[in-house]
Parts: sequence; structure tokens; C-alpha cells
Amino acid sequence: MVERHRCSISVGAFCPASPADHDYLQSARSLGLPVIPITENRSLDIGVLKQILRVIRTETIDIVHAHDFRSNVFALLAAKRSGIPAVTTCHGWIANSVKGKLRCRLDQGLLRWFDRVIAVSGHMAQTLPRFGVPQKRTTVIVNALVVENYQPGRDGTLRQEWEVPTDAFLVGNIGRLSPEKGQDLLLRAVQQLVVRKPRIHLVFIGIGPQESLLRSMSRELGIEDRVCFAGFQKDMARVYRNLDLVVQSSHTEGMPNVVLEAMLMEVPVVATNVGGTAEIVQPVCEDFLIEPGTVEALVGGIERVMADRGRYEEKARRGRRYVAEHFNQQRRVELLMQVYEEVLAQRSGTSGR
Repeated sequence: MVERHRCSISVGAFCPASPADHDYLQSARSLGLPVIPITENRSLDIGVLKQILRVIRTETIDIVHAHDFRSNVFALLAAKRSGIPAVTTCHGWIANSVKGKLRCRLDQGLLRWFDRVIAVSGHMAQTLPRFGVPQKRTTVIVNALVVENYQPGRDGTLRQEWEVPTDAFLVGNIGRLSPEKGQDLLLRAVQQLVVRKPRIHLVFIGIGPQESLLRSMSRELGIEDRVCFAGFQKDMARVYRNLDLVVQSSHTEGMPNVVLEAMLMEVPVVATNVGGTAEIVQPVCEDFLIEPGTVEALVGGIERVMADRGRYEEKARRGRRYVAEHFNQQRRVELLMQVYEEVLAQRSGTSGR
């Protein structure tokens, strides 16, 4: 996607001492991307900084771009040492523990030192002044997808693998099985719905620390036969073709790719109004949006779709057109190139900061 005459990108990937089985490295290389393994023996390994400094010298790097707390720390240190600008993208913060909250605070404190901070949603951009980031150093570049990779349709083959009846109304929850995703509330909502909507089934796509808890909870609620834990799925387009509805029950989000993907696959969505979710959903169908944190809102949102499937499927088809226009990868790359050019111009003194 990057115009070669404008920019050359080298991707640094944190990995263990033996990177041969690193999925990210393999995927990036299969796409022909220049990927450089950054090996580490522990979190915040000082050897990582030395490797990044060496890459900056050997590859003649002009800008360092980071994406999370760990890479933010090393990117800033390396950029300051090398005298080059540093850019970071804020995808959101998850704090499920005291340690997690501390990492979030530290990460937010680092933002003011970057030459440019990219927010993945307008909602997130509004929070950045609290962390000392001036508006003139903030740019909104929303998440985006390669539209051509998402071709809608129907495919019931996964239902057989998941032991879900072919005539079931199948709800999918996609993402890490973790407290911030609100999946416990979704299980309680399904328990209430089963009484009135006996055809409803739920499938969790993903893995995470709460899987055993959620499995136990489904048994305790008496809905174990209505819930499937499908784990990691590589072919996500195929997953969406087996779903009737995607539910995002999260307490926090940045700009959720799951909602973008569902709309590109023309699958109706029920999503909590957190982070940048409304920026995707509201222009398409306000009924897709619910308030976070309550079982009742989830029950109401799912029931609305089940009661009038034709209407909401038409809304989802409209959603594909909207996402394809406003969240496509080409547009995102162009905005990113503009950021790089502006930052370099500001550093060279050809443009005021």
C-alpha cells in the first residue's frame, strides 16, 4: 500500500531469542515486508534499545513509530539518542490489575514527549490533552481494513464443527476473553433470552485469561449447550459468514476492528457505546449502539435484531458501503504518509511546529 517513492518502512517485531515460530514475523514476510526481529529475554530488556539503535544506524531510519507502552519506552529513548523524531499511535489502554493500571499511567505520561501522537478515534483524541499532548501534535487516523479481503456471503460449514443447529440464530462475540470485554454480561443476557428466543446460540471466537471462568459460568447459568468456545480462528471471513449477529459487549475500546469487519461482511452488530465505536455505528444505524455495562441493554439490543432481521440486515449492507468509504486502508496510508512528511518538515525547520 505504501508508495515506494515516498516512504520505505522497516518493521521491528519484539520476539523471543528464537524467532523461527513467530507468527507475526512469518505473516509479514509472506507479504514481502522487510521485518527485523528485535529479540528480548524479558520485559523492558535493555538489550532491546541497543538493537533498535543499531537498526536506526544500519537502515538509515528517519522516524521511529511505536504502538504500545513497551515500544513507546524504547522508541523515545532510541529517537532521543539518534536525534530523529518519534511518532506513536494510541490504540487504547486496558487495566485489569494494579500493574496494568500503573503501565497505563506511565504510558500516558510518555505521550507528551512524542513529536506526533496518532489517535485511532476522535473520542480518543479528545482525551489526549489530559496527558499533556497539545492539539497541534495530535492527528486522528482511524483503524482501517483492506476492503477486498472481506467478501460477504453465507457458509454453514463452521456451524457443523461448532455443533450449532443450522436453523439457530447464532450470535458471535469476537476478541480476547478478558474482563474488559464484558463477556460475563453477555452470558447473562443469553440466559435471559433463551427463555423467549429458544433458537439463540452464542459462539466465542478468541482465547484469553477468562476462558475457564466463562466456561464455568455458562455451566452455572444452565446454558452450556447454547455456548461454544471456538478459540482462535485464522479465516475470519469464513467465521462472519456463519454468524447472524455480532455482539461487542466491551467496557472499553479504541476503534474496534471487529465492528468494522462485521459491517464489511454485512453482519448486523450490537455494540456498546465505548471509545470510537459510535463513530463507526451511529452513521449507519443508531439501534446497533447500546449503553455499556448492563445485561438489560444487551438483551434489548439482541432482541431488536432478532425481531426484525430483514431490516437490520439491510442496515448492515449499508454499513459495508459506509466502512468501505470511510475506513479503507488506502485512505489510512495516505494520512500516515502526511504525518511522516509533516513531522520531518517540522524537524528540519521548513514548517512551524
